[in-house]
Amino acid sequence: MKVAYPIVLIPAETGFVVYIPDFDINTQGHNYDDAIYMAKDAIRLMMLDLEADGRSIPSPSAIESLEHAEGETVIMVDVVFDE
Repeated sequence: MKVAYPIVLIPAETGFVVYIPDFDINTQGHNYDDAIYMAKDAIRLMMLDLEADGRSIPSPSAIESLEHAEGETVIMVDVVFDE
């Protein structure tokens, strides 16, 4: 299954903090590419944890529905998850 989730990239002194609203988790990356990689990895891990616990995986939010501050970037990242 391939699905895309929105993430919020928040500039930080050492790269980016990444907020993943559909899972209410944060991660970080040293640069833009690393932040996206870390976000995809965090989403996959959360999906595995939810599945292992017998809980449902959340549907992706619409990118337009996300609030963010000036200077923050909201993008969609695709994740491949094989159940």
